[in-house]
Amino acid sequence: MDGLLKFAAIMVLLYIFGWLGKKNSRMVEKWVDNIAGLFNKRKRNNNPAPPDSRVTEERSKLQKAFRKPEDLENFMKEYHLSSREWEVIELVCDGLTNKEIEDKIFSSLATVKDYLHKIFRKAGVKNRVQLVNFIRNTIDEANR
Repeated sequence: MDGLLKFAAIMVLLYIFGWLGKKNSRMVEKWVDNIAGLFNKRKRNNNPAPPDSRVTEERSKLQKAFRKPEDLENFMKEYHLSSREWEVIELVCDGLTNKEIEDKIFSSLATVKDYLHKIFRKAGVKNRVQLVNFIRNTIDEANR
């Protein structure tokens, strides 16, 4: 918390001295991203549980929807999905926002958006709703 207050104080000083104008906005955005990344690394390092163990609970719900484990494996091979992309799919199906997914998988927001873009392209869908419907239909077909 102390670091966050220092960061806020620096931002106020930069604003007062005019550094946050349009002229230097890109440079300040990079600084903010770098500083935010440091805070995220600290949060990640202070967390005793590895990221995968936290996602395992949500993952098991969707995996259980496939009656046979090999159906899930075949689906992932057919659409060339990585295990990380599958985690993102599960979290999307649970209704989480990009920000919530970012916190769950300990990645940046840009990384989450990249995962979603790749998933949409691989699955041939345009948005989250179509992705959830696609997953539902795939599970229904696999369980017939």
